[in-house]
Amino acid sequence: MTLIKELEHEQMTKLSAGRTIPDFGPGDTLLVNVKVVEGERSRVQAYEGVCIGRSGSGLNESFTVRKISYGSARISERQERPAAAGKHAEPTRTASE
Repeated sequence: MTLIKELEHEQMTKLSAGRTIPDFGPGDTLLVNVKVVEGERSRVQAYEGVCIGRSGSGLNESFTVRKISYGSARISERQERPAAAGKHAEPTRTASE
């Protein structure tokens, strides 16, 4: 195993300690929680959408969610792990159709 892969494995183990990341793929409905920082205040905003893609692997893996609200669609791409810029996305599988 190369040094980079060993470091990624250590960081992935540290970040995922105590968390379970569900297995999901394109077509699944997800509930995504995003931490929003506004000035000195922060809040968690949740939205539901359909996963339309996954890319990358390990620490660099991300997924794309299509959010539908009021009849219009919006595409949002989020990291699957906690990001450094105050954003946090955690996929949660909901009832499949």
